[in-house]
Parts: sequence; structure tokens; C-alpha cells
Amino acid sequence: MEEVSIEGFETGNIRRNLALLLDSGACNSEVITTIKRADNFAPIECEIIDYKESLPADAFGVCKLIRHIVAFFNTYGGYIVFGVEETKAETEFLICGCDTSTFDLKKIKDKIYSYVGIHIALSSWSHTDENGRTILILYIPKRIGEAPAYFGKESATDSKGKFAFRKGDTYLRLGDNSEPASGPEFAFLFSKRECRYLISNLDHIKKKTETLEHNLPDRNFICPKFIGRKKVIESLWSWFADEFSYVRVLAGEGGLGKSSIAYEFAQQVCATGPIGLQRVLWVTAKKEQFIADVDKFIQVPETHYGSYISLLERLCVESAISLDELSGADDKLLRRFLKDALEIFPTLVIIDDVDSLSKDDQRRVLELAMQLGKTNSRFLLTTRMNLTYSRDIAIEIEGLIEEEYRDYIALLSERFKGPQLSPKDIAAFQSTTHGSPLFTDSLYRLVRRGQSCKAAAEEWKGRKGVEARSAALQREITSLKVESKRVLLAAAILHSCSLTELRQATQYTVETLEEAIDELSALFLISAPRIGREPRYEVLDTVAILVLQIKDSLVPDHAKFSESVLKLRKTIPGTPSVNQNTLVGNAINEALAFIRAGNPAEALNTVTIAQRRSKYHPDLYVMQGKCLLLLDRPRYDDARKALQKAYDGKVRKPLLFDLWYEAETQLNHSVGALAVSDIAITDRIEPQGQWNVNRAVALIGVAKDHEKAGYFDSAMKSYDQAADSAFASLNLINPSEQQGVKDVLFEIHDAIFRQTKFLNHTPTIYFDTAQYVLRMTERKDIRRITLSRLVDCLENGSRELSNIRGSLFTLLVSERESLKEKVISTFQKAKKFRQNDEAFLDDLRIRLTRL
Repeated sequence: MEEVSIEGFETGNIRRNLALLLDSGACNSEVITTIKRADNFAPIECEIIDYKESLPADAFGVCKLIRHIVAFFNTYGGYIVFGVEETKAETEFLICGCDTSTFDLKKIKDKIYSYVGIHIALSSWSHTDENGRTILILYIPKRIGEAPAYFGKESATDSKGKFAFRKGDTYLRLGDNSEPASGPEFAFLFSKRECRYLISNLDHIKKKTETLEHNLPDRNFICPKFIGRKKVIESLWSWFADEFSYVRVLAGEGGLGKSSIAYEFAQQVCATGPIGLQRVLWVTAKKEQFIADVDKFIQVPETHYGSYISLLERLCVESAISLDELSGADDKLLRRFLKDALEIFPTLVIIDDVDSLSKDDQRRVLELAMQLGKTNSRFLLTTRMNLTYSRDIAIEIEGLIEEEYRDYIALLSERFKGPQLSPKDIAAFQSTTHGSPLFTDSLYRLVRRGQSCKAAAEEWKGRKGVEARSAALQREITSLKVESKRVLLAAAILHSCSLTELRQATQYTVETLEEAIDELSALFLISAPRIGREPRYEVLDTVAILVLQIKDSLVPDHAKFSESVLKLRKTIPGTPSVNQNTLVGNAINEALAFIRAGNPAEALNTVTIAQRRSKYHPDLYVMQGKCLLLLDRPRYDDARKALQKAYDGKVRKPLLFDLWYEAETQLNHSVGALAVSDIAITDRIEPQGQWNVNRAVALIGVAKDHEKAGYFDSAMKSYDQAADSAFASLNLINPSEQQGVKDVLFEIHDAIFRQTKFLNHTPTIYFDTAQYVLRMTERKDIRRITLSRLVDCLENGSRELSNIRGSLFTLLVSERESLKEKVISTFQKAKKFRQNDEAFLDDLRIRLTRL
């Protein structure tokens, strides 16, 4: 962190000392001693302190004060000091004293409770000096173990009708301002929120939030890059603050990205680690996913459930409940097992594609979520639009809005190296697809293949996503033979069935049945995994839903027929669901249970045995690496070898890269940590911002190694690359983390400047150094010391010119004049950011004119 000395104040040290006092709960003269010298207060307004000239005089002023209090409470806690006047913008704060006769702390606490519904343990301390000036300190504690406070009603207004805050707002401190949270700031509010002033600059950006335990599938299959949906994600974070609702349903038509939204939120939860939550569990009923850019269905990596009972069983298995306990258990016992497990290990459970189940099973899934969500665990469901869900728990997903849709089209253009669409064409696409990402992919595929935008849009004109698909399917279904319609309805009711079941349901002869199956196999019926030697069949979910909706037009006696088919199913024992790679899944679950019990050695033993039996499955190498790192005496070298094998086995889970980077770092192998960071960035492993930060940290280590060895040119290049990575991360990380990265970026710049002293002294050394410093300003480093260094370099370079003759002299003069123009331009850009430093900038310009 940059140390600025103003009137004897070293702001960095003062902030650290103040943060220590805040952490101890101090509200006394020690606070004043830390921030005050004579009549001056340190210019350190930030996330943990604010100065006010006077106490509020009216209802609107009280609401503004409450806004600041709630913002401090939600962030790190903090102090508000009354009786301090800002005499020069951001640089000079003088004691002026305030009238505390009307100050009523209890009244403020009661007002806070009336607006946010929680009690904040405020305290205050006042002091009157020898000149009769009174200073009042208000101490606001940091929120611990509670959801972020939000305003449940509107504030009072000023004379112009302006509100201090609005109902539903959640405030936090960003720098020296109290702002309503939006976007990634919600994720920060649910994290541990360790005050950055208590952590060294380098440790601050190296320290990553512990990723929650999870079983999320590969991002590239669900959603390679997430676009938009800011309001929906914010709504889900707000739900986490709701103490009376533990279930949410993402509902909408197919192709609108419900699963992608659920996955993005799950990943943010994993990265943030909300207090009280220990893991994220993802289960899906989806068997195939339609990939529009290849125009076909792709089998999903793993299907977890196909009915209410199989969902219960899978949730129990994922909760480390043994197969012996599950064997023969009815649904009531399974629910009891799961309830106990979720109370021990609070979980965000995401149940994807609920609408694949029967209506009755869908209702039972929602009831299960409502029952078990009363613990610390929460349930997020995704389904097609279903009017049975209450609007209180259902979030209706619609198409991408204008700005999001433009970004999505740009993403498709970049991904497929396809044509860029005009604003008019983009608007036509959005109108045609109603913002559906799936159908936009499909439309853009037509354009990539040479069809004009107008022709492609006309083909879809007036059709909404699922409605267009259903219309096409309905025409094909109504053209089937009578026998095939009856077989199709039976298969839709049974969902997954054998050849014998179809024969018994339809009462057809084998010959008639085979003819119907041949016709249906070309359209809707697909082969299912065999249990024995007999063929099995399934109907795609989208087809089954449509068939059941129009069954009265398919089979004249549909009511009686449906009843007989359902009765048949009830008389036949249910077929147990087939779990893909049961050995690997069970081994990982057992190992995680040992880790939670604090026994990583036994977890490693479990994984090692499973490795031999599974012929060394790559997912088990990830778990093996994790176990090796958690041992009492971590085996870092063995861990990175295991993780390298997982990567070679095509595993691309974020956990792999986090563990691999940790192993290389613990071995002080900066080159290895740099290699892992480069791979993670190339493979687009999220979060990209943090991996750019990790790369910067690794490059700092590489630079220091070169520095110790005396390779100063190499050290300079590594520091410069580290600065580029740190700067690149600023647009990718949360606003709350940006200042810490900026502080380290400035330290890297200082290190780069130090390296120039050790480089070979040549006639061009000072002008070369000026080029490096100009690159620093391009990375938004416009500190006074940086701007001064620019002019120093040019002055020193000009002095060297007196010892040079000939063509080199002419060349260097030309280079100096070019640099002067660039520096002057830099001063112009810096002016709007350093409005209080005009005299300083004028002095630098004068020095330039003398060259």
C-alpha cells in the first residue's frame, strides 16, 4: 500500500492501526490519538472511517446517517467521527467541534431497527478539548454470522423529494462512499470480508476465499461463458438474506438459460463461501442437451435422477450416506437420512430439470425442498414454466434484454469467427427469438452457413422457442399411424420401458409392435441402457410433455388407456436407477466424509484403492491431490504429480487448478505456479480475474529469483509482465478487491524502477527508463512519485547529452522531444484525477520546458 506523508500522517500505517482498534471494539481516546495530530485529522476516509462536520438536524439527515451505519455494518464495521471539517478536498481535515446536546444513541438504534429489523450494537465516545470543541466518535461493529442488512421501507425525503435510501436497498462501503450493492458486490457481502488493512498487500491478493466443497459439472458443457442476467443473480443473492424462504424456482420456457443461471450462481456461491454454508450439491435429470451450433442432442456427462425416489436416493448418496443404510429404505426414511445430513453439512442443493418428472413427482420435489429447507440448507430448482409454483418462490426467466443480447451476439461472433451483425439485424434476431440464447445459437448457425440475416429471421418469424419446436413436433405426431400413436402414448406415460412392457400396455402382437417401433425410432423413440438382454426405450422429455398434452387427439379412449398403462407400471417392481461410474462417485463421497471428519490419511487410502480398481480414473487424481495437501505433513511434490495426471486426463475443474497452484506455491516453485496460471487462463478457468492475480504473484516470485541471481534484465521483464497481469485483472475482479490489487501493482512499479539502477549504464538508459514509467501511467499509475520519475528521467537523460556527439546525439535529442510530448499528454490526462495537485503538475511542466 502506498505510504503518503501529509502533515506528518503516514496513511497506510494509520489505517492499519485503526483497523486493529476497530477489530478490538475500541471506542475511546486511543482512536483519536491514532488519527489526530494537533488540530489536523488524517486524510484517511475509506471503508472503515468517515468524517462528519455535524450531527444530523432533521429526519432526512438521520436517515443519511443510518445509511452510512448500515453500510459500515455490512462491510468491515467502522467509525464515524463528528466535529471534523473538510477544508481541502480529500487532503485537509480540521477539528471544528459539534453540538452533541441533542445526540440520542438509543433513538438512533431504535430508528435503525425500524428500517432494517435488526439491532446493531453501536457505541459512542465524546471529548471536549481546551478550546471547548467537542468531538464525537460513533463505533459501528462488523456484521458477524448474519445475512447482510437491507432496508425494508423507504427513508424520509429532503425538501426536493430525494430519498436517503429505498426499500430493498442493501448498502456497503466502497472506498469512502456508502453505495447500494449490485452485481458481484452481493457475493462480497456474503463472504468472510476480512479487512484488507489487516493483511499485507501481497498476502491480500494471494489469499483466496476457500472454495466450498461441490460436485458441479464442467462449465464448458453447461455454459462456456456467462452473459448478462445481472438482475436474476442479484435476486438470488437477496434470497440468501431472506430468513423466511429457503426455496427458489427458476421457471421459464426451454432455451432461456435456466441451468446456466443456476450454474453461474452456484459457482459464485462456491467462490464466496457464504458463512454457514459448507457445500454446493448439483443434481440433474437431464439426459441430453440440445447444442444449437451443431444442431443435435449431446448426451450429458451424468444424469443423477429420473424420479422422485431416485432423486432422494441420489441426494442421500451425495451426502455420504452409506449404501447399507439406503438399502430397502422407504421414502420417509430416506427423507429423515437426508434431513439429518443437511443439518450437519448445510448445503445449497440445486435440482436441475425438475420438469422431466411426472407432475406428481414435481409436486413431491417441491414439498421436499420446502420441508428440508427449514434447516440451514437451501434449495434452488429449475423447471419449465409451471403455474403451480407460487410467485413468492418462482423467478420467471425471460429472454436476454437489449444490452445483454448484443453482448451475446458478439460472443457468438468471436467464438465461431462468424460475421458481425448490424444493430438492425441484432434487433431482428432478438425480436424473432425473444432473447432465447438457445434459439439465437440456432439462428446464428444459419448465418454462419451463408444464409442472410433477413432470411434466417423470416424462417423463425413469430415463433417463440418451445412453441416453434412444439408446432413442428405436433405436425409429425399427428401424421403417425394409429398403432404408432398408441405405442408413443404408452412410452410417454412409462417414460423408460422394456419391449415387453410396451407389448403388455398396447396388447399388440410382436409384428405390429415392431412396425410401430420402426416408425417411432426415426422420430421420437430412442434406445435406453439395457438392464438385461431385452431392449429398452425412452421418449425425449420435450416429446413426452407434448404427447401427454395432446393425448385426447392421439388415442380415442385415452383416459381408460392411460389408467391401464399406469396400473401396469404399479404392478411391476421399479427398476433401480443406474449410476454412471458408481465406484468413482462412491470413493469420492467416502473420501470427502473422511476429510470432513479430519482424517485425510484414511481419505487418501480410500482413493488409492479406488484408483487401482477403476484403472486410474482422472477425477480420482484430483481427490488424491487434495488428500495429499491436507495431510499433517503435506506431500506437495506427490500432490502436483497427481494433479498433473488429472490434467493430462482432460480434467478441467477449477478445483484441480486451485490445488495445483497451491502445491507449486508451497514448494516455492514460482516457475511452476506461473505455468499453472498460464494454463488456467488459456483454458478459461474461472474466476479469470483471480487467475490473472495468481499469475502476477507467480511472476513476482520469478522476478525475485532473477534478482537474487543478479539477472536484472530478466527480473525487469518479469516484473513488467507481473504488472500487466495485475492490471488485466482489475476489470475482472470484484470492486471490493480492486484497491488491494492496485496497491500491489504500484509496488511492482516501484520494483521495476529500482531495477533500472542495476542495468548496464548506456547513453539511452534514462530514456529507456522513461518508456517503462510511461507504461506505468498507461496502467493508471498516476501517483505523484510516478509523474516525478518521468521528469527526472528526462532531466538526467538531457544531462547525459552534453557528453555525446555525432549522429547518436541527434537521435537521442529526437527521442527526448518525442518523450516530452508523451509526458505532457500524460499530465493532461492526470489532471482530472489529481485536481488538487495543479501546482505540482505546473512545476513538472516548468521543469520540462527547461530541457
